[in-house]
Amino acid sequence: MFHKFVPEKLGKHLMNIAPLRIVADGAEVPLEEWRQNAGVMECVSGNLRVELAIEPVSELKAVRWNVAVCNTGAIPMENIEITPLFLRLDIDPQQDSPRVRHLSGSYHYDGTYPPRAFRLSEERIMTHDHCKCVSIASGAASAFDHVPVMQFLMGPYGDMYGLFVGFEWSSRWEIQAGWESDSFFGQPRPGFIIKGNIGLGALRLEPGERLELPRIHMGFYEGADIGGIDNALRRYVREGIACKLQGQIPTPPVYYDHWFGLHQHFDVVELKKQAEVAAELGCEYFVLDAAWYKMYDCFIDGIGNWFEPDPDKFPNGVEELSEHVRALGMKFGIWHMIETAYPGTQAILRHPELYDTASSPMSQDPLPESATSLRRLRLDKPEAREFALTLLRKWITNWKVNFIRWECSDPQEWALNHDPSGKLNLAYMKGFYQVIDTIRSEFPEVYNEDCEGGGTRLDWGMAARMHGNWLSDHTGHPDVSRFFQMGASRFWPAHFLTSAVRAHRGSGDSEATSHNMLSRMVGGFGFNGDIAQWSAEARARAKHHIEVYKGIRHLLAQPIFFPLPQPRSDRDWDIVIFGDETANEQLLYAFRLEGPESITLPASSSGWTKLLGGGNAQISSENGTMTVRVDKGSSAIWIRR
Repeated sequence: MFHKFVPEKLGKHLMNIAPLRIVADGAEVPLEEWRQNAGVMECVSGNLRVELAIEPVSELKAVRWNVAVCNTGAIPMENIEITPLFLRLDIDPQQDSPRVRHLSGSYHYDGTYPPRAFRLSEERIMTHDHCKCVSIASGAASAFDHVPVMQFLMGPYGDMYGLFVGFEWSSRWEIQAGWESDSFFGQPRPGFIIKGNIGLGALRLEPGERLELPRIHMGFYEGADIGGIDNALRRYVREGIACKLQGQIPTPPVYYDHWFGLHQHFDVVELKKQAEVAAELGCEYFVLDAAWYKMYDCFIDGIGNWFEPDPDKFPNGVEELSEHVRALGMKFGIWHMIETAYPGTQAILRHPELYDTASSPMSQDPLPESATSLRRLRLDKPEAREFALTLLRKWITNWKVNFIRWECSDPQEWALNHDPSGKLNLAYMKGFYQVIDTIRSEFPEVYNEDCEGGGTRLDWGMAARMHGNWLSDHTGHPDVSRFFQMGASRFWPAHFLTSAVRAHRGSGDSEATSHNMLSRMVGGFGFNGDIAQWSAEARARAKHHIEVYKGIRHLLAQPIFFPLPQPRSDRDWDIVIFGDETANEQLLYAFRLEGPESITLPASSSGWTKLLGGGNAQISSENGTMTVRVDKGSSAIWIRR
């Protein structure tokens, strides 16, 4: 069915049938007789009509599609099971060398090295004998256990081809690649499938009910280098999925946020001091994070007190801080978690009918036991969506907000407990998307950033609606933070990979180091906490790093090349190059925790100029190789023009 869009090499393996599977009452529904109807492919089986809307994206070598089902009969249909992604391929593992590649998810917290988050896995399928499927899945949030995209490659090194595939979806999902059934030597080799689901169980369709599922994206790749599929994927996300900011693909921002370092202990006097330093450094946004509302023991227990700010912290309202920030030349931002509310807060007291019970959307956090009482705003209902929109419009308009950090909690635990079929989860997520889309339409100048305890919502559904993503709540160690950005860079463009240098009260200049800053400069670059304590020397250092970053961040959109494997121990260096040798400009980032004093790469490029890094960092070229030297526990950036 996709053959007219699929490259020839891959087309020889991909079977030309519908890319989904439906089972009704235990029997597979035949999906063979398709007809075109107003640009949509339709297949009718009894009272079940299946719709397939296919959209080629030829300039990016990709195709995307939507699946919808409708009960055209007069009685309900029971026990409908839909697998919306179901690709059948003819694969011989001996000849075709099939490989699956994927990234682990954010995991929210991880202070080990290498961390579990954003680790690249690559598995070659050697045989059909006793070979289980390669499986990736969401976990507690859409990108908690794995980043929701799978790459599949075939062919020898030097002549590779394949695809990447995933859902435009921000809740539960799973994708598998492997044999359609268990088999052994001596038995016929079973068919090979790539299949995926979004938390759908057995469905009931009422008479006339139509159910539309999230969009699926599939891109194609042919090339010599296995890393080339990463660049094809990054380009597709950047140019084919990512939403624009006032008509342009967003530039990775530089901003300040108070949370890590100050947390919930602040007032407007404190924040105005931080704003003055942030402006001095060159920050573009100043973001008021959690606990701007009335709270008690923890920022969680005030979630839902949305109608006015904490009068003790803001006796003259948030307007006072916003005006101060804007007078300093920065744009003002705010954090919210509008999807949930704590019992006894204003939102629930005034509108109890809009909320239902929910377990904690941050259940992986070390929060008070009472946090599990958080209740969920029923965004599947239009009146709840209007309530959320009214508040958001008020904040944006009254406080002159140009940046929103959305703490977007995954509804799957609540929704699937209420309705295991997944229909409530679908309705909730569509309502959530509608709220975001409405805000983006009404306020196109506002920068929207996705955040759920870090990058646990790093998915294509959010990429289509958010201009950036807060990558991880771990901001404590530079090498761990750098690993996150470098790892996620393999599948994601830089403007979705924001991290920050934190400054805890009483830490002095200890966190204002060059290595600390370089370790957050592969994506969006931020600062958190008590930067007002920094000395003039530390401020000058941070200001210089920001100036350099602003001069090179546009190059982070170029293709990436990793001359070394991803680190597997503290002895492994981490190096990335943005741009190939034909580019007008190239960037090279090098990070060394332990390991050898230098690394020699098979490249003869010369003319590298160091922009930032330790005094002993250098690049030398000789006899077709390039040797990079960096001190232990440090890093550097070079540019070649």
